[in-house]
Amino acid sequence: MHSDKELETIEIIDNHLENFITDDELIVFHEKESKDNHIDVYWIKPNLEYRPYSILMTCGMSRFSMKVPDGLEEKQFIELVMLLPAEWNLENMTQKDEKITWPITHLKSIAKIPVKDNSWIGYGHTITWSTHQNECFPGTQFNSSIILPSMTLPESFTRIESHKKVIKIYSVVPLYPEELDFKLKNDADSLIDKFNETNVEEILNINRINCCE
Repeated sequence: MHSDKELETIEIIDNHLENFITDDELIVFHEKESKDNHIDVYWIKPNLEYRPYSILMTCGMSRFSMKVPDGLEEKQFIELVMLLPAEWNLENMTQKDEKITWPITHLKSIAKIPVKDNSWIGYGHTITWSTHQNECFPGTQFNSSIILPSMTLPESFTRIESHKKVIKIYSVVPLYPEELDFKLKNDADSLIDKFNETNVEEILNINRINCCE
C-alpha cells in the first residue's frame, strides 16, 4: 500500500506525463523490496514518429526534500531519467538480464542516495560505484555517472510544477574512467564542452566514443 506522500508524488508525475505520452507508452517497474525509500521506475517506450528513444524515469525521489545548500531551495525536489536507444527493449526482460536491466538498477540506486546519506544530488555531481565497472555497468566500460540537465528533453518535460512543489528532472549519463578523472580535475561544464566537441549524445550508447581518451 502506498503512503500519502507516495500517492501525492505519483499523482503529480502522472498528471505531468499525461501531457506528453499515452497510457500504452508507459510501463512501471515497481519496487517491491523497499518500504521507506521506495523508488519505482517508469519506462516510456519509444515512439518513432516523434521520440526515437525511450525514457527511464524515477518516481519517488521527489517525495522527500533533499538537504540542499542555502540558496538552492528551488532544487530540493528532483527525479532522474536515462535515455535509452529505441532498440533497448525492456518489454519481456527478467531480473537476470543484467546487461539489459542495469539502467533500472542504476537509477534506483542513485535516487536513494539523498535519503540514505541525508545529502543532495544536483548538476555536475558524479557517482562512482566501484573500480570494477562490471558490477554496476555489465557489458560496458563505464565506471560512473554524472548528473546533468537533459540535452535532449524539452524544459516543458524536465520541469514539473504543481501547487505543492516544483520538481526538476535531471539526466544520468554514464562515464568512462578517463571522463570521470577529467571532470574531477576540471568541472562539469568542461566535460560538457568535451561531449559537444566529440558529438557525445545523451542517449545511452555503450560503445560511444570516449571523449577524454
